[in-house]
Amino acid sequence: MNPIIVLVGATGHVGRETLIALSKDSRSANFQLKGGVKRVDLKDSMLDTFGFDTVKCDLDDPSSVDLAFNRASKVFLILSNTENRVEQCKTALSALKKSNVDHLVFLSIASCDTNNSIFAKQYKQCEDLIKSSGLKGWTILRSSFFQENLFGFGNQVTAGRLEMSLGTGSIAPISLADVGEVTGNILLSDNSSQYNQKTYELSGSELITGEQMAAVLTKIVAKEVVYAPSSKDHTKQFYLSEGLSEFEANGLADLFESFARNESNVTSKDAESILGHPTQTLETTMFNHKDKFTTIRQINNDKQ
Repeated sequence: MNPIIVLVGATGHVGRETLIALSKDSRSANFQLKGGVKRVDLKDSMLDTFGFDTVKCDLDDPSSVDLAFNRASKVFLILSNTENRVEQCKTALSALKKSNVDHLVFLSIASCDTNNSIFAKQYKQCEDLIKSSGLKGWTILRSSFFQENLFGFGNQVTAGRLEMSLGTGSIAPISLADVGEVTGNILLSDNSSQYNQKTYELSGSELITGEQMAAVLTKIVAKEVVYAPSSKDHTKQFYLSEGLSEFEANGLADLFESFARNESNVTSKDAESILGHPTQTLETTMFNHKDKFTTIRQINNDKQ
């Protein structure tokens, strides 16, 4: 039987891109691929499309995690945005040790050891737990702000504004596709030891300000987009209006404030070294998905 790879959070944004990366890589044929989902009755069609088995893996239900990791060789762990994120990490680590998993790949966030944002504090605790866990192998991927997060500002952009509490700060956003490909390369590697007990900062190659993001979006929507620095509370209210929980909205507002203080303005070549090619630019990602904005524009025009 082929060794098993389990993706926890397989139907989320990073999970989906990892599925796509694995599906394109011929090395996947050497593994049995499983997508860990909270509810198997809500199985995502992509799991079927890319040949993944589905297994229940609810990080709030330790027994399901034990079963999901049974006989697994490698696990990619993506935690959800919850207040009990650290407890979920503990649950996963317990199951990993019980199942004697060879290698854990853990998705963390950029510079979580150098800023005090809500999310950073959680991930720093999780990283410390992993490093002291005694696991056979582990790799930590600290991901920067995702370029695709700008799609969430689509309605603003089509109205000619980009409102975020970035201030005069800058970030080096990375595409989800690059994060998925990096993860796939590590999971499918014949020599996992080269990644063992290492922490990688995954970022784009360029620091970008709010004004520069607006300039890129101006090209994409063929309409002037003006960057409008907003307050932390505005960011919180924006995410609440998008349906996020109070915890998530507070966490994201806090994260943007850390960006504004330039606490996460790190560029790294780590992603490029694992990919073997340059990371995708923000303009390329926005152009490849410009329908995300044109569709919104059409909907807005239909309402007028």
